[in-house]
Amino acid sequence: MLFILLSTIFLFTVFSGFSSLINNSYNKEKFLSIELVAGIFIVGLSSAYLSILFPLNIYTELIILAVGIFLFIYHRKIKWIKRISQFPKSLFFISVILLFVSSMNAYIFDTFSYYFPTIKWLDDYGLVKGLANFDFNLGQTSLWHILSATFNQTIDPYYKINFFITFVFLLFVYETKKYILLFALPFSYLFIASPSPDLPVILFSIIAIINYNLYKSKASICLGMTIGAMLIVIKPIAFVLAIYFFVLWLIDVKNKHYKEILIVISIGLLFVLKNIILTANITFPLSYGSLSNLNYSIPKEIYYLSSVDGRYSILPHVESINYEDFKKWSSIEYYTYLFKNINLSIFLYLFIAFVNFIFIVYSIIKKEKENILLSILMFLKVAVFFIISIQYRFILDNFLIISSLILVQYTVRIIKIGIPIFITSVLFVLSSNVFDNNGLPNFMRGISKYRISNVLQPKLYIAQTKEIKYSNFNANYVTNTIFSLNAPQPALNKILLNRYNIQGYYPKLINEKNIKEGFILDKKVVVLKKDSK
Repeated sequence: MLFILLSTIFLFTVFSGFSSLINNSYNKEKFLSIELVAGIFIVGLSSAYLSILFPLNIYTELIILAVGIFLFIYHRKIKWIKRISQFPKSLFFISVILLFVSSMNAYIFDTFSYYFPTIKWLDDYGLVKGLANFDFNLGQTSLWHILSATFNQTIDPYYKINFFITFVFLLFVYETKKYILLFALPFSYLFIASPSPDLPVILFSIIAIINYNLYKSKASICLGMTIGAMLIVIKPIAFVLAIYFFVLWLIDVKNKHYKEILIVISIGLLFVLKNIILTANITFPLSYGSLSNLNYSIPKEIYYLSSVDGRYSILPHVESINYEDFKKWSSIEYYTYLFKNINLSIFLYLFIAFVNFIFIVYSIIKKEKENILLSILMFLKVAVFFIISIQYRFILDNFLIISSLILVQYTVRIIKIGIPIFITSVLFVLSSNVFDNNGLPNFMRGISKYRISNVLQPKLYIAQTKEIKYSNFNANYVTNTIFSLNAPQPALNKILLNRYNIQGYYPKLINEKNIKEGFILDKKVVVLKKDSK
């Protein structure tokens, strides 16, 4: 907890400093929270473009930290700390609760399977051409992981940046005095302990939507459009807000200033460049935008296997279903099995879909054109993931956006929200000491018990490795876990090796002397040779 607090102070300083680089015409109300969001995006975009050419190593981090601190001092942002001290004491009480929960050990499966390896690749090499050929999941490199890699070797070695953005969201709630929005905080407990991109998608979406609904100004539309574009670079499935605010900008904004479009274009360009470098595919992880003329483009069979995995991984009783048999299932067989064996994840997905449908009806009855547009776009997202992979966390932002839009119309005393937040916090932490892995949903199977030492500093995840020769490159094979964690890249593990065997393709360096030139896939591989070390 104490280390996370110290890290937050540094992050506040750096993001505050960088926010001064722009004349934030989007922030007419001069909210501190919106200024910090701007600083986060400036640092994220800068680091992303830097990662194309350079690794985000400690030297890059020190430069960014130095620039941010200099700008903070030069533009006298120290006054912002005084502004925070003037907030009600309840803000600090809730912040302590959030600190407590964020100091828990990360447990979401994706944290270990590809969040940590993604960040480590960025540390060691930056964006690497054809990296998705080494590990398909790494093609999803998020702006959020780039941002985490910008600080993980200096002020955020425990990957707790999600606490900072939750604090920013908390500031937004207090600045708008819409305390009912605090209902979203317990949902953040699912993601706050890891560098999950799901949390910024949820919290930034609520900020953009509520800011627009409160003020309905050109500034709020432009802010929403910028946030929407950034969310796509954070997680491509968050396409709803980008479309929604772009349509509002086309329809409602008079005397358009096209600098907003230039900002969005620069963000879009980053998305395209990142995808081309990592995957040779503009629309990754969909196969339709694949640039097959590039020698490191991903074979179509790999995209097919990815789609199969997306469906297979959420099956109830997945361990009892043979993978090879499952690949032969028709869509009718698949959905029949799902609805006959509904688990919690599928139930929550269907519940959110139902809430989304009710919101469409509600918006039509109220004749709220903007909400009709938003609800239809969100329902389109529900339909897309019904086909791809029925995972409720992919559409959880829908539920929280809808809930925020409805609840924000009511005034609730802070104590009525603070008590359930405190209770859920205690129950959540206690659950980590009560349940064993078999009693938790699949995505939480990595949970481990909370220790007193977490009050000082969270747990570090350290990989033990031995050097091996695989294909035409030297790699670090992880021996103490099935994940790569913080192992120096390129790192191999049991899951990856098994994956190569299943797909029938194996990674190979284009240039054995330069990893930055990237990976291709080959159907032949040199027999694994283990070096003694």
